Amino acid sequence: MNKIYKLLSSKLRLAIVMHLYSCSISDCNVDDLVQQFKVKQANLSKNLKILLDSNVIEFTKNKRFIYYKLTNSFLEEFREILDFTARRNEIKSYFCKCKKSQKETT
Repeated sequence: MNKIYKLLSSKLRLAIVMHLYSCSISDCNVDDLVQQFKVKQANLSKNLKILLDSNVIEFTKNKRFIYYKLTNSFLEEFREILDFTARRNEIKSYFCKCKKSQKETT
């Protein structure tokens, strides 16, 4: 349980996790996340690596793009906490705003 609290104590990591949790596509690339959170790519990549190393997220490659999504094991273990967190108003700004058609055209 301490694992999730430590990981999500970073505002950016919390934003990434909640963004991916709310995404109807279920995965996003770095460019999508940089635009969403208005952060430098280096900072985002550092936090993505922490989440990858902790098995919170995983990635798939599609041509030259890398797409990130939450791992099934993380979702299974922490779904109740994610559901509770997602109901908080201040978290809604992290929610995904992408559309399926955007991914299909990249």
